[in-house]
Amino acid sequence: MNFGVFFIAVLVRLESHGFGAPLSYVGTRPELIDLIYREWGEIKTRWGVEPINNKKLQKLINATAVKVNALDAQMQEEDDPTQHAYNVAMRAMDEKIEAALKRAKVPVKQGVYIRYGCYGEDENEIPVDNLDDIAAEGEVVLVRQADSWIDDAYKSRVIKNPTWLQVCVLAEKMIRHTGDKHHVFLEAITFMPKETKARGDKVKVYEFSMGS
Repeated sequence: MNFGVFFIAVLVRLESHGFGAPLSYVGTRPELIDLIYREWGEIKTRWGVEPINNKKLQKLINATAVKVNALDAQMQEEDDPTQHAYNVAMRAMDEKIEAALKRAKVPVKQGVYIRYGCYGEDENEIPVDNLDDIAAEGEVVLVRQADSWIDDAYKSRVIKNPTWLQVCVLAEKMIRHTGDKHHVFLEAITFMPKETKARGDKVKVYEFSMGS
């Protein structure tokens, strides 16, 4: 449960049991308290606290959680310039990956699953964009073998000198194909010598190394 959802859930539970909304309990910052009070007041005015299973109420709570999370992230960045630089770098790479998915005609309206973790870092441990770097030389295929998490294995088309950006696009396709939404962090691609030799051609086989 993320930051915003946690606070809204606490408020719903406390209010439903007659305790009001004692935000002093959480001991957080005035800006967040003010935002949550305003949003909580809107929820109470429109829906009260009884229909907590109502889908429209849940949608409003989720929207409020997004606002709370955004403000919390903004304040954290203001307090920590390094965290701000980290977030900016990660957002830039996420946007680059999403743009590549759109060019590949992969639907992104409902969100993107892939999380990229193969980037470099500078001396301050800020991510360095290496998405345009070659991930593997020569003709390769990328696979995800069936295991305890998935029944339907994945094998990409043959691709020559794929960049990390292209690997991300294939990883997104792989996640959607296998249905494994738990292992979405692309940590590496691993060369598979036995599978490569078994092909009997010049195409190298690599496996996605995915974390959770």
